[in-house]
Amino acid sequence: MFEKTEVISSIELTLIGQAHNIFFIMVRLRHRYLVGYILFDDNSDRNFDISLNDIQSSIREKMQTLLGDIGSGKYSAFTSVKYFDKTTNIFVIRTPQQSFHEAWFSLSCITTLTKINVVLSVVRVASCGRTCAKYLRVVLVKSLSKFSASDSVQNSESISAWADNELKKFEP
Repeated sequence: MFEKTEVISSIELTLIGQAHNIFFIMVRLRHRYLVGYILFDDNSDRNFDISLNDIQSSIREKMQTLLGDIGSGKYSAFTSVKYFDKTTNIFVIRTPQQSFHEAWFSLSCITTLTKINVVLSVVRVASCGRTCAKYLRVVLVKSLSKFSASDSVQNSESISAWADNELKKFEP
C-alpha cells in the first residue's frame, strides 16, 4: 500500500493507492476572457493615448471602490489586460473563472479613462484563449472594414493580413 501526504494551502491531502492504482488530485486554474470595446463620447476627440496599464489601473481602482479591500485583493490580483488595439479600441481581459462576473461588473461601472469620458462594453466571454483568438480575429476584420475607407485599406487580403499580424500580439 502506498501513502503520500501533502500540504496544499493549509489543507492536508492524503493520497492512498496501490502500485497499479494510484489516485492523484489535479487542480487547474480556469480563466475567462472578456472581449470588449471602448466607446468614446461623441463630443470628444479620439487622439488620446490610452494604454494597457491605464485600463488595468482603472479596473483595479473600480474593484477597490465597489468590492472593498478584500474583494479587490481577491479578484484584481489575477485580472489582467492581455490585448488592446488603439485603432479599433478593442480589448481582451483575462480573469479567473470564479471572478469574471465581478470583473465584468467593474468594467461596466468605469466611466473615465485618463480623464476621458468612456464606456467599456463587453461583447463576448470566451472560455479559452483559442476561442478568444478566433473571435478576436473576426471582430478585428469587421472593425477594420469599417475604418477601411478612411485608412485607405483597399482589399480584404490586406485586412486579413493586418488582423493576423495583430493576433500575434495577443498571447493567452
